[in-house]
Amino acid sequence: MRPFNFCIPTEMIYGKGRVKEAGEQVKLRGDKVLLLSYDKMVLEQIGIYEQIHQSLSGAGVRTVEHLGVKSNPDVAHAREGIRKVLENGIGVILAVGGGSVMDEGKCIAAGALYDGDVWDLYEGKGELSDALPLVTICTIPATSSEMNCISVMNNEEQNRNPHCPDRRSIPGPPSWTRC
Repeated sequence: MRPFNFCIPTEMIYGKGRVKEAGEQVKLRGDKVLLLSYDKMVLEQIGIYEQIHQSLSGAGVRTVEHLGVKSNPDVAHAREGIRKVLENGIGVILAVGGGSVMDEGKCIAAGALYDGDVWDLYEGKGELSDALPLVTICTIPATSSEMNCISVMNNEEQNRNPHCPDRRSIPGPPSWTRC
């Protein structure tokens, strides 16, 4: 193997039952969180919906839900999430799901602190200097979205295919993740 340097500043917390630590991990970053996922039923089916809410509540974290992320997430749904973040004074994003949920979480984290339309970042028209903290709970470890800084989004309004922004234009990887 050839020598190389490898740096991923993501804290991985792995193991059965560790989802109950989500509240304390979010609380380290803020006291109001946007819970982002596919839908409540999916989280209930895999048995973590109540665990997440109990953990957040137990840590004194107030929660606003933003469900409805779909595969190949659309920027319009992310814009709704950004609006919720701004209207509710949210300081942390909690993305619970697979790559699509995490990608939209990165988009919302970036868009909430960007002075302009978040899609500008995906088209290389803007540069991001900061993003909200992102915590992830990985339910489908398949895309490595929990460990990288790449976000792939669709823009259905413009009939655009998924577009991966330049590394400089997106937030860093999640600060905590659980698979």
